[in-house]
Parts: sequence; structure tokens; C-alpha cells
Amino acid sequence: MATSKLVRFSLGSAQQHMYIPTCNKHQEFLSTFCEDCDEFICSKCAKADHKDHNWNILSTTASHTRRKLSTFLKKISDKRLPRIDEEIEKASKLRKYNQNQCESEIKKLLEHCDDIIARLLKLKNHLIDKLQNNLREALEKLHHEKNYLEKSRKQIEDLVKFLKEKNTTMSDYRLIDTCRELKKLSEKESDIMNFEYSLRYKQKEINEDLLEEISERFGT
Repeated sequence: MATSKLVRFSLGSAQQHMYIPTCNKHQEFLSTFCEDCDEFICSKCAKADHKDHNWNILSTTASHTRRKLSTFLKKISDKRLPRIDEEIEKASKLRKYNQNQCESEIKKLLEHCDDIIARLLKLKNHLIDKLQNNLREALEKLHHEKNYLEKSRKQIEDLVKFLKEKNTTMSDYRLIDTCRELKKLSEKESDIMNFEYSLRYKQKEINEDLLEEISERFGT
């Protein structure tokens, strides 16, 4: 199947929006869009590898895309962007939650260690460090996830603005390619939920680790 390297979205000049790449296999303009494969193809590819597929010339596909553009952009603005905002807010709340969870577990651990003889002081510090390391790892993941969400939101917002302003003047190819990019960005899900309970270090698990450490260090 013929492929080509697609130019990514950029806020370039009107002349740049007229650019249409060529097929690597046939060296013809990618003047057709295959709906089944979600890719641009040339007329020869359409008659060969994609002959039984649902494809149309760019102008037809672009016309269809423009008719649906307002609905598509409204869906992004009304649903996807607010959802990303909610996930960003959730990331901030989870950061505080994990901080409080860690402080709570450290407090329990300190109270437990106060009842242990002096020989266990080193072990107490070891378990505190372990909890703090878990916190640092979770906060780092949340930091990266929050940055990703904020970056994705900015990209989506820029694309929405760009399409609203330029959709009538850009080339068919650029219109379809930009809409594809916006769709991919808006549908990509966050992994925030994976971190929600990352610091639920239960007392049973602390006790099991404690007994294991005592057995290894003191031979009991």
C-alpha cells in the first residue's frame, strides 16, 4: 500500500495550506481520501489497493467535512475541553490527596515505632523513606500527566481556533488533515485514574513489611 509522510499541523501561510504531498509509490498528488483506511491516496492507489474501499476526491471529502465542521467543533468545545478541564482539576486534587495520604501513613508509622525499642529506630526511618519515595514517584507521574493534559488542551484550543478562522481558505488536504489531528488529540484519554490510589499503603502491608524486616535484621 502506498504511503506518504504527512505534514503536521502548523499555523503557516496561505501558500503553505495549498501544498498537497505526492504518493511515494506512484509520484502523483494525493488527490483522494480513503474513508475505510483514513488516509490520503492518489488516483492510481484508488484504482488498485483501494478499489473496493469507500473513497472520494479531496474536494468531495472536504465539502462533506465542512458541512459537519460546526457540529464537530461545538462537540470539542462543549464536551471534550470541559472534560479535560475536569481531569486537570482532578490531577490537582489527587496531588493533595496523595500528600495527605502519605502524611497520614507516616504519622501512623511514627506512632507505631514509638512503641518499639531503640534497636528498631533505623528500621522506622527506612519505612518512612519508603513512603516518601512512593509519594515522590506518584507526584512525578501526576506532574507529567497534568502537563500532558494542559499541553493537549492548548493544542486542541489552537486547532479549534485555527479551523474556525481558516477553514474556508485552506486547501482540502489541509482541512482534512487538520481535522484528523484535532480528532486524534480530542479522543486521546488520560491515565489519571491509574494514579488515584497509588499511595493506599494499608496498615496490614506495613505490618507485614515490618515483620519481614525484623526477621531479616534481628533473626527473630
